[in-house]
Amino acid sequence: MAVGNGLGPWWLPAPIRRLLTWAGGLFFREAAWEIHDASYAAGTPARAVCDRGFLAAMLRDASEARTPLKMAACCGLAWFLWVLVRLFGWARVRMLQAGKTEKVLDKAAHAERLTDDEVQQVHDFLTTVKTLGRIGKFLLWAIITAGALAAAVSQVRAQWFNG
Repeated sequence: MAVGNGLGPWWLPAPIRRLLTWAGGLFFREAAWEIHDASYAAGTPARAVCDRGFLAAMLRDASEARTPLKMAACCGLAWFLWVLVRLFGWARVRMLQAGKTEKVLDKAAHAERLTDDEVQQVHDFLTTVKTLGRIGKFLLWAIITAGALAAAVSQVRAQWFNG
């Protein structure tokens, strides 16, 4: 049974993650993302170490590619995926911690006294939710802007070549 969510962040729809995971399998023999996700879920080793292991596994697979072109594509994809997990992996780690926070929130809902660590855990969780909302809004704006820009460029190209 697979560990983790495959390639792609947790918020991507499952069919897209399955497609990305399948496409990743074309380039990488080892399911490095499964080990990476399992390490995140276990909370050990540190996130940076997990991410370096992810990159190392992908580069090892890239070095075994049969053609120089596939090797270059694999290396480029490996570095791209590594940059993404370094930029956004913190959100996944925080969401895994949210399961622990849910127990703390349940305790608070029943009017039980919270320790200082539990209060900090709730604060961190709420900060993460707020940050993820901001990131989501930015990504939505970026996608809409890119789509509008692509449509404008397409119209200009069509007029330029047809006119």
